[in-house]
Amino acid sequence: MLDEATIRRQLEDYRGRLARIDDERSAVTDVVRSLESLLKAVSPPDHKSEGPPTFPATRPRSSTPVGSVSMRSAVARVMRSAKRPMHTRDVMAEAQKLGASTNAKVPLSVVDLVLLNLAKKGNVERVAPRTWRWTEAEPLGAEAPRR
Repeated sequence: MLDEATIRRQLEDYRGRLARIDDERSAVTDVVRSLESLLKAVSPPDHKSEGPPTFPATRPRSSTPVGSVSMRSAVARVMRSAKRPMHTRDVMAEAQKLGASTNAKVPLSVVDLVLLNLAKKGNVERVAPRTWRWTEAEPLGAEAPRR
């Protein structure tokens, strides 16, 4: 049976892995976009295959991130690097600069939800209405996973 200390250590290890995976996904997405742009620039135009653009009647809901970076990853990265408490509006602006976006009707609520989930994990705390600060002593993924 696992004791509490072992479970906490394993939980922290998996949180670190998730943070590294989010960062790696972001980097790989940037590389893919760059290579697609490069391929487009060096390839001759193919007018035969181009047809009129078609768009779905309604935008399908998807669990995949809309932007080049997941909102969770971007918000965590913004908060981790923040030197002061930040309002949800400012966190959203910085996350958008990193390439995150959402289809939500109220994007600030999505950011609040991500921050609330981070608060439940002990990474951030609410210091005022819609104002948050990073509380974790060292960034996620700073240690190598213990086995």
